[in-house]
Amino acid sequence: MKENQIFAALRVLIATHLPQRVGGQTLGLALAYQPTQQGAPSAPMALRMHTVDSQRYGWRRAATDWRSDGTLQARELQHMTNTVQMQVVGTNTGKAGDMTEFDVAQALAGAMQSDAFIQAAREFELQILRVDMIRPGRFVGDNGQFMNWPSFDAKILHKDVFIG
Repeated sequence: MKENQIFAALRVLIATHLPQRVGGQTLGLALAYQPTQQGAPSAPMALRMHTVDSQRYGWRRAATDWRSDGTLQARELQHMTNTVQMQVVGTNTGKAGDMTEFDVAQALAGAMQSDAFIQAAREFELQILRVDMIRPGRFVGDNGQFMNWPSFDAKILHKDVFIG
């Protein structure tokens, strides 16, 4: 499974399982490879996903199959783990009833560890191995405002198939 396929599956899973945990808060789903934001935001908060690392898991399995034309076809299967960093970015309204970025990160981490999310991930041939602790990302932005962009890592198992 390729990186964009993993992201596409995660977007579907998160869009399905996160809304009931954030109480109707509008959350954009964005892919980012660097923690930058350009232009006007389309939602109060956004979720950014990017791969932190990828490694082989276990041993590869190789097989040779006959094609319909009578030639041999090599096939390799390798289980892989990808660590995907989830980062919630946005602007805290400061209103007591509104969710903060940290609240949304906690809701997302909880959703990803739920039985329903884990079972649905299997339909995409993904397995959620673990969700790590939430790291508060507090800093002063370019505009002089104090920002909080919490993030956490999710370790995901998938299959990489090569057909030669």
